[in-house]
Amino acid sequence: MFKVPKGTIPECDEMDEVVKSVEKDLNVKVEKMDILRDRFARNLYEKIDEIEFQGKVPLLYNRESRQIIYGCDSKQRVRAWAKGRLLSPRASGINGQGSDSNFLADEEQVEMGQFEEGLTELQQEGKERMQERTEG
Repeated sequence: MFKVPKGTIPECDEMDEVVKSVEKDLNVKVEKMDILRDRFARNLYEKIDEIEFQGKVPLLYNRESRQIIYGCDSKQRVRAWAKGRLLSPRASGINGQGSDSNFLADEEQVEMGQFEEGLTELQQEGKERMQERTEG
């Protein structure tokens, strides 16, 4: 998770609470990197952001699935991201925030490959690596 110091951007503080909750629920550790205080974190953030050129914080990046979540998002979507599940494209609501419905791809749809056509080459490679790891 790429973020800025607490109190700088409200979305980062809000997403930090969601991530802490997901860490506790799933017993996982999400690495947090401060892009304003750490030059290495800033360079890594810029490399990852080259994929979609959003320039937003917070940014959550899953190294295994190579999926990215920009800005604030729901706990349900962050849980799926942390588990490495395939996320459907984010729908924009009236206020620019996504709605909480239809974020997660149904397992049957994922198995049938209905969401694969929207994946970038990097995301497809990450998905294949995850499948190899879970099968063997």
